[in-house]
Amino acid sequence: MKNINYDELIDECNRKRAKIYYNLTQLIEITGLSPRMLKYRMKENIVKYKNIPSLLYKSGKQWRIHASIIKDFLPKRRRKKNSILTYEWKTFATWILKDNYTADYHLELIQQIQQLIQPFKIHFTIEKSKRGIFHVHFLSDVDKSSLIVAIKQILEKYLTKNEYRVEVNEINNKYSALHYIRKAPVDIIIKE
Repeated sequence: MKNINYDELIDECNRKRAKIYYNLTQLIEITGLSPRMLKYRMKENIVKYKNIPSLLYKSGKQWRIHASIIKDFLPKRRRKKNSILTYEWKTFATWILKDNYTADYHLELIQQIQQLIQPFKIHFTIEKSKRGIFHVHFLSDVDKSSLIVAIKQILEKYLTKNEYRVEVNEINNKYSALHYIRKAPVDIIIKE
């Protein structure tokens, strides 16, 4: 049997992942932990990931932490108050309409969806594409199937099925999803 070095094998697989890295300063905002507490967590994780440099490595004076291991830096106890970054978002949704409607029209659709899925939360952005067409991206704490039903129910009150395109997915990397939503918004709002 061939001698397999599992750390090298895992490192090779991790190199093929999306290259999304954060530094400790960014983790303060993401985790809500103090710089001192993050340094304690960093000491633990340096030992844990010492043989897997694709997940945790030092570049100059800064540590680069892969998005997939941020869970190891999160608070161990539930926080009384959540921020957008620490909230447990479940789904990411996007829709674009065939014709160009105003941002206010999209906002009205979002508000109707919010009323339908209460008491759940959404965090959204209305964005303008390069072609000048408004579209919506949003995060929600509703499960995927319930959110699809709610979105289609509202959109189909005003549009036929061939006049819109919707995509709803479960979130794999919450921080990348939040970063994507913040890239170029026309409007960004949290509805509770």
